[in-house]
Amino acid sequence: MPRSWTSDFWSNGSENGFEREAWAVENTYGELIGRISLREIDRKRNQARLGITFGSPYVGHGYGTEALSRFLSYYFRVCGYSTMLLDVAAPNQRAVRSYLNLGFEYVSSDWRQASSLFDKRILEQPSYRALRCFFQLERLRVRVEFYEMRLDYLRWLNLERLATAR
Repeated sequence: MPRSWTSDFWSNGSENGFEREAWAVENTYGELIGRISLREIDRKRNQARLGITFGSPYVGHGYGTEALSRFLSYYFRVCGYSTMLLDVAAPNQRAVRSYLNLGFEYVSSDWRQASSLFDKRILEQPSYRALRCFFQLERLRVRVEFYEMRLDYLRWLNLERLATAR
């Protein structure tokens, strides 16, 4: 499968006093298929918050999981961070499973207002029945549940050692 991530990164400056960095994810043909970013970089706490985005043709093929798996090694070993944080929309169950498989642990959840472009009628379709529990339908707005997740270096290292031993 043609997949890779490149260590080239660009800086988007700072956000709320925190640094922000991003890396391109390319396939083996050099085509840009996504990006991995860090925001809320906190050097004192030795942690940052993950952002990961892939073009729609590349979603659901394992590219994100593979790229993030490789990036985690870079993040912990080369950059020397001790914790990675992320927040993910709970209805994005594919992403949640990927993060859990990579060793992330659930920390907490919160409810956020959905985009004004979100059409709540989609939740009436039978194929979305299982996702309804992640939405709060109110008269004038829709709220979506988000999970806060984290991965600590020692947990990642132990999982990495187990995978290597197989």
